[in-house]
Amino acid sequence: MRNPSKIAVSLTATNSSELSQQLAKLAQAQLRHPLLVEWRLDYWQNWSNLLRGYQLLRQQILPQQLIITLRTKVAGGQLNLTTTAYQERLLQWLPQLSAAYWDVQWLPTMTEFSQQLRQLAGNRQRFIWSCHGLVAKSYLQNLTILRKMATTAAPTDYLKLAVVSRNNADTLALLTATWQAYHELSQPLITMAMGASGQSSRIIGPLFGSQVSFGALTATGSAPGQLPLHQLDQILLD
Repeated sequence: MRNPSKIAVSLTATNSSELSQQLAKLAQAQLRHPLLVEWRLDYWQNWSNLLRGYQLLRQQILPQQLIITLRTKVAGGQLNLTTTAYQERLLQWLPQLSAAYWDVQWLPTMTEFSQQLRQLAGNRQRFIWSCHGLVAKSYLQNLTILRKMATTAAPTDYLKLAVVSRNNADTLALLTATWQAYHELSQPLITMAMGASGQSSRIIGPLFGSQVSFGALTATGSAPGQLPLHQLDQILLD
């Protein structure tokens, strides 16, 4: 049986004041879908004040609702970090910030690092293994990535694949790969085609097996093609 679809929204605050404002706006949201809240650490400017931001967040957001994400520029994020520096930050902060999921940039060569993360996390939290392709990919390329990611992930982890869409054919390639992976793999999926031509994947993704769709809380959102949170909540087809 298909699990209920969820909506996720990203908090992209750079400091405590902005975070308070975004949380206040989120508190007004009345949604029909279950909500996940993603805290994008790569937008945060003062890492010495990160724990203060986490305390503000936890005043409103339950741990079981929370995704914590650190994204580098090569994956469409804000931080210019090497792979080593990125992994060091994750190993530093994961034990200090509890969440339902940590979103981790996936690489085919990260078996040892993924084992380190699991040892730190224990049974406290799970992972979203993410691959952000900043170029369009074919059906077979998308499916191959999802299959490889599944070898890293535990059965309760998410596999997340986001690719750029230039046209409807690119979007269809992602959706059909999602459909195949949904029937083939044990892990739950999050997939999206980024850009204007990929917006439909954010609306009909659940029909193909994607279980979470991201909406925008702010005018710019956190990725190209995101629909406003309330609009997505109303039109998501599941």
